[in-house]
Amino acid sequence: MRIGIDGYNLALPQGTGVATYGSTLATILAQAGHQVEGVFGLDPGTDPKMLETLFFDQFGHGLGPGKIRKQVTRAVLWQHGPSQLVPVALTERVDKRGFAQRWPDFSALWTSPLLFDIARARFAHLRRFTTVTMPNPPEVMHWTYPVPVRMAGSRNIYTLHDLVPLKLPHTTLDDKRYYAKLIEACIKTGDHILTVSEASRRDILSLFDAPEGKVTNTYQSSPLPPVIAAASEEEDCATVQRIFGLPPKGFYLFFGAQDPKKNIARIIDAYLMSDSERPLARLIHQKCPEGLAGVA
Repeated sequence: MRIGIDGYNLALPQGTGVATYGSTLATILAQAGHQVEGVFGLDPGTDPKMLETLFFDQFGHGLGPGKIRKQVTRAVLWQHGPSQLVPVALTERVDKRGFAQRWPDFSALWTSPLLFDIARARFAHLRRFTTVTMPNPPEVMHWTYPVPVRMAGSRNIYTLHDLVPLKLPHTTLDDKRYYAKLIEACIKTGDHILTVSEASRRDILSLFDAPEGKVTNTYQSSPLPPVIAAASEEEDCATVQRIFGLPPKGFYLFFGAQDPKKNIARIIDAYLMSDSERPLARLIHQKCPEGLAGVA
């Protein structure tokens, strides 16, 4: 099949766990023989010779908030019909190796300037999804995050990773009313809902009274670069000990963002109460000379 995958999180400057989810999903679908096409909200201009260059100039950088606010205000006021996606030719002009796993091997690339910013603003004011159109749309459009966008002519699938803003409202700065309305609309508008844990599936079914057959748990996955997957356990242990000074199976590791919903304080409390002599390590998302993340 032809399957669309949104690039909302892939294009964010810092990247997120959802960006990894989207990249992994696109890669696995392509390996299964499907034609995977990326749908983005970047603005590469109108010069055909510069589309690809300016697209990747913004990929991972984005626009300044002032420019976004100005353009989104105009778009919400004046744009009433669907947003037309335009193709961005993928050539050898831009070397994409530097993006590593953040850039899956899309077979085609489409974009509509500020699509997701416009869609959020329109949904906030009008409680209406933004429809995007393209010639010969894919059979399935998979939105890897709850975004108020739908593809005309496709089966629209939305992944709802969790309901943290509603289950743990004190841990996020999200607009809770907006978020609840958005999740409700995704369930009502979407042809199917995916999530990545049984706990999240239960939350979706109970908090939004969603039809049980409409929500599927696919669990989460994490890609391993071939060079790492091919390495032996002995090689891995030697690398970790050489770079970080951590002995094999001799430490506790926390891997995740530093925010309240991760409950890091409870992890530290439990570690201190255990009187364990093993060090507690946290992986930091920073590049180091070896090309690996640092450990504190």
